[in-house]
Amino acid sequence: MGFWRVKKRYANRFMGVTPSTSQEVSHREREVLRVFAQYTFRRVLDIGCGDGNFSLLFGKASGSEELFGVDISETAVKLASSKGVRAFQVNVDLEDLPFEGDSFDAIFCGETLEHLFDPDHLIEEAFRVLKPGGLFIVTTPNLASLYNRVSLLL
Repeated sequence: MGFWRVKKRYANRFMGVTPSTSQEVSHREREVLRVFAQYTFRRVLDIGCGDGNFSLLFGKASGSEELFGVDISETAVKLASSKGVRAFQVNVDLEDLPFEGDSFDAIFCGETLEHLFDPDHLIEEAFRVLKPGGLFIVTTPNLASLYNRVSLLL
């Protein structure tokens, strides 16, 4: 179980550094907001919600009535909850999502899949809780980018 403690500690590094306004977002996040703004969703889930800042941005963009999040970090869950996200601490590598099937109109999973040993489990769970015809957006970093190639060498 030592690995999971390290994973939680790593996740905590991103608390308070995520964008809280649409002016602070990256190009990739701007595209996610653009897609969410094309729809109106009642219930939205953010897998790997972190401190909830970006969850609030895409929830607002889509007119979401209920915004949920899951994260491995207890600190993240507390921060997201304090901002109005109904957040739950879940290790998506090992645990099922704590929601009934067909619960969400849209799901966002940003920069999370690449940290998992079993991404198939997460994808299966996401589709279990996603309503038929719902939207599932996944983003991952480009590991082949020049920046990441140099980082891997070092």
